Amino acid sequence: MPEMLSPPKGKMTIKVALILLLATASISLIASSKLGLLNRDEPTEPVKIAQAQKGVSFEDFSKDFGPLSRLSKAQKEELFKELKGKLVTWTGEVDQISQTIEGALAITFKHGSGVPSQEVQVKFLPSESGQLANIFKGTKIKYSASLEQFGSDSAPHRLSDGRVIAVERPPQQRIPTH
Repeated sequence: MPEMLSPPKGKMTIKVALILLLATASISLIASSKLGLLNRDEPTEPVKIAQAQKGVSFEDFSKDFGPLSRLSKAQKEELFKELKGKLVTWTGEVDQISQTIEGALAITFKHGSGVPSQEVQVKFLPSESGQLANIFKGTKIKYSASLEQFGSDSAPHRLSDGRVIAVERPPQQRIPTH
């Protein structure tokens, strides 16, 4: 009977160790993929709006916090920690005018011309009431305010300490005479 040659014990140990290492790495990779940790179809990081120095545009804010955002609620909450209190300057169309319990004027704006449009509720400073005295639904207002809370599908984004920058009044419609 011919004799079988066996590899020296040191080389066998290295081969077994390599096989075990590769098997462990493969199992970890498969498990990560199954758990969604490597899902490359979804964005892995939110838009870098928190790094903006001069404020956040509504368009950038909407990408992360709007109804079409692909971020989870937890990701939104974490990102918003960096934005809360940040001053923004946006232009919106007046949708609703109300007064808070404290007597502050609160205006709900529609933002964006796309579907779905987004609502932003701004509580204005009392000193702004004179500039807001003769506004109506549909008036466009450029304002600055501090971010307080991001909205949801059923609640508007909330801002405070609003200041009017400009009011775009639509031209008066002429009533035809007979």
